[in-house]
Amino acid sequence: METRPSGAAAGAEPAPGGGAPNDAEGIVVGVAHDLSAVSLTTALLLELPLELQQRVASFCRAAQLARLAGCSAACARLSAHAVRAALHERRPELCRCPPSPCALAELLSLERLEARLGPRPARPWASEWDALTKASMGVSVSIDAVEAFVRPLIDAAVAIGWREEVARPSMLVGFSHRHALADAVRDGRREFAASLHLLCDVIGAQGRRMPPARAARFYRNLTGEGGLCSDDATWGVLCGEGVRPGLTFTSFTIVIADGSARNFESERGYGVLALEAHGAAASYICQDSDVVAFESAPSDSEGHHALLPTGGDSGAMPPLSTIRVVRVDAPGEWEAFGKVVQQKLITVAVTWA
Repeated sequence: METRPSGAAAGAEPAPGGGAPNDAEGIVVGVAHDLSAVSLTTALLLELPLELQQRVASFCRAAQLARLAGCSAACARLSAHAVRAALHERRPELCRCPPSPCALAELLSLERLEARLGPRPARPWASEWDALTKASMGVSVSIDAVEAFVRPLIDAAVAIGWREEVARPSMLVGFSHRHALADAVRDGRREFAASLHLLCDVIGAQGRRMPPARAARFYRNLTGEGGLCSDDATWGVLCGEGVRPGLTFTSFTIVIADGSARNFESERGYGVLALEAHGAAASYICQDSDVVAFESAPSDSEGHHALLPTGGDSGAMPPLSTIRVVRVDAPGEWEAFGKVVQQKLITVAVTWA
């Protein structure tokens, strides 16, 4: 590790006002830069005053903090403090939440999102609405018009503990515009960054409060109307005959799925919910498509392993979730809600934070 005994660390940025950073700041930058060499730097790090230790750790990325946490009990406490501080600064919804067993995974997910979209912008999500509706629907559609359709989903989320002020934008943005948002995440385009950061912040916060899911597993059609492939072309890796357990990929879309018997009114396949305006009676339209089943498992230090309940029998998970195939069943060899279904079933495990 290189530090300058009476000046800035090599490569340090000038201090505000054009002068060189002070000695302490030079040490901070130097140690944080070299923290990948943990065995060399942790002894020096722990000799610093606690306030300066915390300042050093604030420069570290999630992968560095993970290595730091494994060095000693003192380093683990320092790492945990840095993770909490970073999340509370950059994911404001988490400030309202209880501690999480997967806080480090949450920070890593945030860094992955920021690598594609940049930090959360200051502009409000609603300022992106017009461009978002044009990208996803081809025309400009007002917020009020979309809310007429998704109000039942907002009310369902509020009924299980979501606050109205976060449920409303989450359902407005996440339900109607998944394809456009997936394209933006995949391509690293930032025009919808406020909307995407909001969604990931809210879903992450609700994940900390996650109530038990009403469904042991959730389902969604792979292709066809409302299918996963229509939301995000990445899901096309599950199409065809070569899909085997162990196949793993990253999803760029906000995944929405259901665990209701009404989705399987016909043995011919999964039925997609067709919403009517103002909460009028909805119908389910059967799709001639393979079906994806999402397993549910408890959260751990790696992240959450179940879809987040969003009200009723529905669940969701954010962009950049990891998907792993665990089982493939042929048509007629599996059941859903006591009905033998004549479509292929692909069962997946998920990880997100």
